[in-house]
Amino acid sequence: MKSSACSRGLFAGHMAGYTFVELAVVLTLLLLVVGITVPRFARIVADNNVGSAARRFAGEVLYLRNLAAKNGRTFYINIDPPTNSYRVLVKKPLSEIEAPEDFDYLDYYEYQQAMEENKYKQYSDGFVGTTRLRGQVEFLDVMLADGTVVKEEPVKIAFYPDGKADKVAVHFTNSKNDFYTVEIRPFTARPKVFEIYRELQEEIDLGYEEEEEEEEE
Repeated sequence: MKSSACSRGLFAGHMAGYTFVELAVVLTLLLLVVGITVPRFARIVADNNVGSAARRFAGEVLYLRNLAAKNGRTFYINIDPPTNSYRVLVKKPLSEIEAPEDFDYLDYYEYQQAMEENKYKQYSDGFVGTTRLRGQVEFLDVMLADGTVVKEEPVKIAFYPDGKADKVAVHFTNSKNDFYTVEIRPFTARPKVFEIYRELQEEIDLGYEEEEEEEEE
């Protein structure tokens, strides 16, 4: 028995409507799952990408090395471990250094400290400025040339116009206890990135400098 055109139209409309509802439900569930998992995964990756933070820091070190040589001025990376941030400073000309406004109320130590801070001003351009480590990546410590390990106080790393820099090892970590070290070599101001917690070692540092000087010659 043949069905009428009307019944066939109703049946087709019913099937089309059912398919659309089913598709809508599936898409809604899929979007819900993606909306939950993707941001969480991206956040975990960003929070724990300590290697990316270390390499970015190393890139800024190279940039400041060249900036100091180009401008004939001393630049600094000022690391503040408690806030997991660092910023770029430049030393002011002597003519721009002013005494603190409340110097009459400061003792000798406070006055000297204020004058030291007034020697610098913040520097920023399209590449460097103030940077805060993202997510759960953090500064573990900064090891100075004399072996001192700084965890709770700001540390200034100088980059001089003659192409040299302060010798330090900057240690990064994250919530997974991954460790990276950015070591700055004093005679070339070049960074070296290690995927471990690495202390400064005089013998290896000297080897680096000798190898680089031979390559430049």
